[in-house]
Formats: sequence, structure tokens, C-alpha cells
Amino acid sequence: MIVWIIAIFSSIANRYDVRGLAIGDRSALPNSFQRMINLGEDVTKNNSGLRIMGALNCRGQYDITQACKSVANKVKDGLLQPQDIDESTFEQELETKCTEFPFPDLLIRTSGEHRISNFILWQMVYTELFFADKLFPDFKEEDFMEALKSFQKRDRRYGGQKHATVLLTENKYMPYSIFFSDTKNCEVAGITVRICGMRFAM
Repeated sequence: MIVWIIAIFSSIANRYDVRGLAIGDRSALPNSFQRMINLGEDVTKNNSGLRIMGALNCRGQYDITQACKSVANKVKDGLLQPQDIDESTFEQELETKCTEFPFPDLLIRTSGEHRISNFILWQMVYTELFFADKLFPDFKEEDFMEALKSFQKRDRRYGGQKHATVLLTENKYMPYSIFFSDTKNCEVAGITVRICGMRFAM
């Protein structure tokens, strides 16, 4: 069954140059599911187009804790000096180190909840939030457009610095890092989306 699922996924992903990635604590997942995730990542690792990231059992506090342990072990082993530890060093130990875009510009929280529920806490330091009442499977293109238009109106200061306004029209998109979060049904879905000059379809 796993081989069959991976064969279908790899065929579609390779046809459209899609790379599959997953973040989160995999140790709590069934072994068969872990093998399927690993195979999916392996067969699409050379694709350079759209990246789809799944956040599976992804907990922000866990991510920060495991990063601290990794940094501490490097100091213990003499691979790193305490005075050399900075934000960049720490970020290299987070789960999102596998992606080119670890810091989402926009988090779309579906299901009607108004909280981030322990989701990639470090990476969301400057993330804009958009809350939708719909569950993720019901989230359509028009809802996505509403979220992007709301994002366009935000005054993003990044701790006080003024940045240029991002322009958005119906048929022209800038590259974004966008995460969808829906935990109402014990699910968390994280998707990194890069869209340039194309229409978005759910």
C-alpha cells in the first residue's frame, strides 16, 4: 500500500515539479506513516518548483526545545562556542531549516478559532494573521483572495522599520510564504506557497 501511494504521489509531483516536505515530531507517528513521509520527500527532493510542506504533529514548544538541545549538544561536543550562538545559529536547528522560506508572511487560521495553538512559534514572530470561520476543506479560492487582500492592507513594520507596500492584483501575485492552520479536527496543515504570475486554484 505504501509503495502504491508513493508511486502515485511521485508521478504527479514529478510531472508538475512539486517538492514535498514535512516538519514536526515524527517519532509519535506510526512507523508505516514515517516511511511513507520519508519516501515522499526522497522521490521529490530534486524538484525545484512548488513546495508543499506538511506540518505533522508540529508543536512550536517542542520545536524550540529540540533546537535548544541540539545547540547545547554542539557546545558540549566543542563544535560551537556559547559566544557564537545567535538567532541565525538557533534557526538552523529548527524544523523549518528544510525550507527556503521558514518565516511565513501570512498565517491563515481556519475553523473559527482565534489562536495559533502552539504552531511554529519562533517562525511566526512577524507573521500576519488571518482568521476564517470555515474549515480547511471548505476554504475556496475566493476565501484565499479575501485573505490576500486583507494581507495587502497590513502595515508591516517588522519591529518598527517601514517597508514598501506589496501590490496585489487579481492576476498578479508576489511570492508569499503562507501557512494554513486548522486544528479543530486534530489536524494541522502547513503549506508553503510560491505563486508568480499565475492564478491560484484550491
